[in-house]
Amino acid sequence: MLSLLAGCLLTRVNHLYVLPKDLAPADRLLAESLQGLTARQSPQIWIDNEGIDKIVLKNLKVDGYQTEDTSDVWSLVKTFKGQLQGAVLYKLGTHSVNVATSLSGPLRAVAIDESQEEQAKAAGLRILVDTRTMTEQQAWDKYHQMFGKGIVVEQSIDKPGHLRDFAIKHWAFVMDTDVTIEQLVEKHAKEMGSPIKVKGFVRLALGEGVEKAPAADFAAEVAAMTGQA
Repeated sequence: MLSLLAGCLLTRVNHLYVLPKDLAPADRLLAESLQGLTARQSPQIWIDNEGIDKIVLKNLKVDGYQTEDTSDVWSLVKTFKGQLQGAVLYKLGTHSVNVATSLSGPLRAVAIDESQEEQAKAAGLRILVDTRTMTEQQAWDKYHQMFGKGIVVEQSIDKPGHLRDFAIKHWAFVMDTDVTIEQLVEKHAKEMGSPIKVKGFVRLALGEGVEKAPAADFAAEVAAMTGQA
């Protein structure tokens, strides 16, 4: 969602498809992969989360953005099928969740859980890679040249959403929290035969960098949302 928030501020869009926040885990990752892929040119899809997302969406509507509510992720797959090369297959609860996220961007493929395989085929999507038995390390060893340079997203395999659209938009390599940055740097420095120097980190927070309404209005809207008005 972070990439979409930033994109909305920089790119004028005419239409946003709005999905509900309470999507099933597999549908959530499918939606975020499609969101990241379609946002490379301009934002197309919004997932209606709580908090600042609702305020930003409300302000976008006031500014003239057209929105269309839908709860059917597969209808959006059909809408944007022309921008897709296929699908990457994974299994929820395994490291293949992160592997599929990593590969989704460079392969221009949505990430689908094994429970969605038949739906994907019915939608005309070809399975490009089956990652169900693949770890992040195996994915890095085989595909590291495909990933975006200078960006790694740390994400638990238990979170099918949150920043995955950002990772996919930027072709980022995604790794679980049980592998530290220090361990990753050390391993690949040995493989390259030369030291790797990390120059810094950037912490990304949901809503960071988004322009807010004037303080009084913003406080009033937050109070209204929390029933404290």
